[in-house]
Amino acid sequence: MRIGRLDYLSCLPIFLPLARGAVPLEADYVPGVPVELDALLLAGEVDVAPLSAIEYARHHAHLWLLPGISVSEEGRAGTALFFSRLPVTELDGKIVAVSPVSATGTALLQVLFANYYHVDARIIVMDPDLDSMLATTDGALITGDQALLVREELRDRGPDLLVTDLGEVWKTFTGERMVYTVWAVRRDFAREHPGAVAELVAALKKAREVGWAAREELVAEAGRKLSLPPQVIEDYLQQVNHDFGEGHRRALVLFYDYAYKTGLIDERVRLEVWGEEGP
Repeated sequence: MRIGRLDYLSCLPIFLPLARGAVPLEADYVPGVPVELDALLLAGEVDVAPLSAIEYARHHAHLWLLPGISVSEEGRAGTALFFSRLPVTELDGKIVAVSPVSATGTALLQVLFANYYHVDARIIVMDPDLDSMLATTDGALITGDQALLVREELRDRGPDLLVTDLGEVWKTFTGERMVYTVWAVRRDFAREHPGAVAELVAALKKAREVGWAAREELVAEAGRKLSLPPQVIEDYLQQVNHDFGEGHRRALVLFYDYAYKTGLIDERVRLEVWGEEGP
């Protein structure tokens, strides 16, 4: 089995126990950032991966969601941050930059622009360097671990930038958590290897349990990888969640409804979960 490995803090509680053999699983791991793993999964170069939530909506006919696991955040978490010198409500007709790393973060920004802020801004893609982005645009979206690092770097710069946490805005707007990442398996692989998928699902759930039980180890490992203060890491880990229950599914379907309304996907999406639909 070829598994896409997302080396972000958001997935560390899952992948650290697997990497250290605390939860055994025979697999080849292919590392990458979200958009890279999305492309590998859709091209069939990996069989399973944590997938940007918006990409499941765009390619659901070829994928099944894995049961019981996702990556979501409840309100303020700091991994989808929009930086601007003007209030977001004053960005109508302006240009804003997004990084190419996270498809879901960009889609969330577009949903909130259209349905919450009611602004029509032109979005361009730029490398995720905040100063370069803001040198030529009126706003910049930074996501993932980079967002945590940038916010920490800005603490001493003073109040020259407005920082909008998109997860917090989504919570205010809808009352729901934001599901950024789902786990998905290619349908062709799942049909041919149902036993391997069942083993994987069990291993991921066990890894989640083992990972979260070793909170101090998670904080120490993340500190080595990211050079962030332990309290920043701890604060983030209090916000991230890896379940995929009814509330998560409801929040995800609502996000897809808004994505459809905003023109980001071509049809409304029904969640199809491996083992529930029947491989």
